[in-house]
Amino acid sequence: MKQPKISVIVPVYNVEKYLSRCIDSLLNQTLTDIEIIIVDDGSPDNCPAMCDEYAKQDNRIKVIHKKNGGLGFARNSGLEIATGKYVAFVDSDDFVDVTMYEKLLQHTEINALDTCYCRFQRYYSSGRTRKITECDENRIFDGRKEVDTFFMEMLGGDEYGCGRQKYEISVWKAIYSMDLIKQYNISFISEKELDSEDLFFHIDYLSRANKVGWLNESLYFYFYNTNSITTSYSEREYNLIKAAMRGLAKWLDKYYLFEFYKFYYHARLLVFQKQILIQEVARKDISYRAKRKILKNECREKLLIFLHKDYSIKKLPLRKKLHIIALRYKLVDLLILLIKLNEIRYKMRPYLPPKFSFQAK
Repeated sequence: MKQPKISVIVPVYNVEKYLSRCIDSLLNQTLTDIEIIIVDDGSPDNCPAMCDEYAKQDNRIKVIHKKNGGLGFARNSGLEIATGKYVAFVDSDDFVDVTMYEKLLQHTEINALDTCYCRFQRYYSSGRTRKITECDENRIFDGRKEVDTFFMEMLGGDEYGCGRQKYEISVWKAIYSMDLIKQYNISFISEKELDSEDLFFHIDYLSRANKVGWLNESLYFYFYNTNSITTSYSEREYNLIKAAMRGLAKWLDKYYLFEFYKFYYHARLLVFQKQILIQEVARKDISYRAKRKILKNECREKLLIFLHKDYSIKKLPLRKKLHIIALRYKLVDLLILLIKLNEIRYKMRPYLPPKFSFQAK
């Protein structure tokens, strides 16, 4: 049996309303030489039956039914049976441009890459899209030094943390070498243990890759459901972010010297810390006074000691300078104000009409 070019792994859980949009975008790919591995992660809705029905309709589809174990373990189940030369990951409430895998594969083969990434857009329940700020030119990173730099810019932007990272951390906008994954037994941790399982996958995978490409086209559509997204506090999410924050240096130490990664690491710590602060500010079960006390304790987080030592804010934009100053001097009222203003700023960003190929030409 001929080896497919790409295995696409789709974990499925409670997405009955969106599953057809996702799978149809894969079945309509202009690259037909793919296999689609749908992993039913113990979904409680009609998804298991829908997955089986799709498998009957197209022999490129394989279905795994398993007990719920979370996104990371569902992806690992797909990796165990994947036979493609490359592997890709798609979240089941998202979808892709029908040219995505043909373009990524072409860029990979022409340039002899281990992996290739593309850009993505947020797709909202209203049908509008929003561009994500990432690198806006095709790039090739050749050799360990360049690939390490690429990963660091994915981890924390630049060494001063002046803006968003140049390359978003998610795995679902790329194709990866199955040879590398099998050779080094690379897999996902469970998001039930640590937040940001994609980050930890990349720490392992990109430390093995020797040539990486970046395609300046937005081909993946990340679904942002404004009807279901809430800003409510989740103790579970809070604990997972904390675990990721405290475990990150241990993972990085496996492959990199601290002096090489410390600035990018510090920038990532601030991302984690901001996520935690947003969680706390969103709490509605405690008084403002109690919230202030909790935030003041968060400002005392031991991992943030670098803010008082060697973290320069000279090159930061004003809103980031204010955020660091508020953390550094435990100005919790200013922190709350900045987080609230950032929410307003985000909501005021312009939307765009949808622009993508959903049906094969």
